[in-house]
Amino acid sequence: MALHELELESVAIDAALSMSGTRLAVLSGTDVAIYALDTRKRPVPPPTLLWRTTFSQDCCPRQVAFVQDDQFFVLTDDWDMDESSIWASEDKELVYCGHFTGLGRVSSIVPDVDFQRLFAQFQDGSLHKVETTPGLYHSGLQHNMVNKFPSLVPEVRVVNVGDKV
Repeated sequence: MALHELELESVAIDAALSMSGTRLAVLSGTDVAIYALDTRKRPVPPPTLLWRTTFSQDCCPRQVAFVQDDQFFVLTDDWDMDESSIWASEDKELVYCGHFTGLGRVSSIVPDVDFQRLFAQFQDGSLHKVETTPGLYHSGLQHNMVNKFPSLVPEVRVVNVGDKV
């Protein structure tokens, strides 16, 4: 059951809602599309396409996640280099943040429950906080391990209590 249906140019791989539920990101194998949602109006109008951008042929997009309302991140894989990378939305474009080196492949990305921080879980069960501050991307992807599970966890929810994750 659905309130509205979207006509997509290609098959959706993943979708994410922003913190307030006013933005929807739909990821496909070739692009990511951002839609505006207005659930306060009655009847609820269909989502409106805000912008769309395509990926280069070198990367394989896998997952999308919002941080706050206006920024989202895309996890991609480069099968030739056997590495995972993060891309960030910035002014209706995707900016390459960097790749994860020496840690194996990333299993998933997820925001914390407050949509303030982005985390990446690796296939070995380690959970890393990813630095998402605009302007730091030129220095490469910054990340720090915050937890190590005994094995890969199928679904992660991150809660911040004070300074502790």
